[in-house]
Amino acid sequence: MVRACTGAELIDRLAETDPFDLVVTDVAMPWMTGLSAIRAARSAGLRMPVIVITALHDQAIPAEVKAFGQNTILLRKPFERRELESAVEQLLGHHVSDATRTTRCPTTHEM
Repeated sequence: MVRACTGAELIDRLAETDPFDLVVTDVAMPWMTGLSAIRAARSAGLRMPVIVITALHDQAIPAEVKAFGQNTILLRKPFERRELESAVEQLLGHHVSDATRTTRCPTTHEM
């Protein structure tokens, strides 16, 4: 697992690491939104599956996520773990292990 705490860091990780099986990103990230980071990755030719999560109620977000292609899913916070697992299974085509670890980046006020 590779963790990026900002949109800019996400772009760096995508550029320097072998292709990812899956990217999970929040829309609201410091320095650059998750949507901007994925847009940049798509422009660079990266087509990995993406789960975009958000608590924002911006009506434009679903259309932006849809524009990334069929291998992208939007989850609205709060969501259940089973919803995340279902999205992963849908994108990767296999069951998610219970051993899946979750890590969290510090929030902006923790930095």
